[in-house]
Amino acid sequence: MMRQLWAIGMALIFLAVSAGRAKAQTANTVKSWVNSDLPQGVTVQSAAPAQLAAAVKAAIRAHPQQAKAIVTYVFSQFTAADRAKALAVIDAIISAVPADEVAGLIKVAIGSLSVTVDPQTGQSAQSVLTSLITQEAIADDPGLTSAILAAIGAAPPAPATQLQGPGNVTNPANFSNTTGPVASPQ
Repeated sequence: MMRQLWAIGMALIFLAVSAGRAKAQTANTVKSWVNSDLPQGVTVQSAAPAQLAAAVKAAIRAHPQQAKAIVTYVFSQFTAADRAKALAVIDAIISAVPADEVAGLIKVAIGSLSVTVDPQTGQSAQSVLTSLITQEAIADDPGLTSAILAAIGAAPPAPATQLQGPGNVTNPANFSNTTGPVASPQ
């Protein structure tokens, strides 16, 4: 009985170590795919927005089945100051993948952003970049608005409400659009 428990314990340890190594190897592989298309000595952190966008696009096109892993790796490297990089990479993603994959990758990108608050700015990458990424993706392909908003759990914008006030005023706070006398409420 003890021998069987020991064998099971060793098998579980082996599986855990193997899984950890595989995850680390995958992360290093994804990192190498992105970095291989950057100039020598340039990293995600030091790349110009256009350089990083081109590298991400090339990595996704070369390894389309690993697009989520590539997006996760790149966006996890961003800080709140990486606005231009985030927007350039979103443009690259949208141009590199089929339209039906965009919303899911936007969700992955946002979910990969750091929530660690920078003590100097008081902001995290996620708090600063989420709305910018969403707006950029929607601006790039307005047809994907509903899918993107649904993927990130945001409500679609509500239609404008036309209020009808006294004297047929369409906006009670704006009395310049009346067609007759306006009686103040008593």
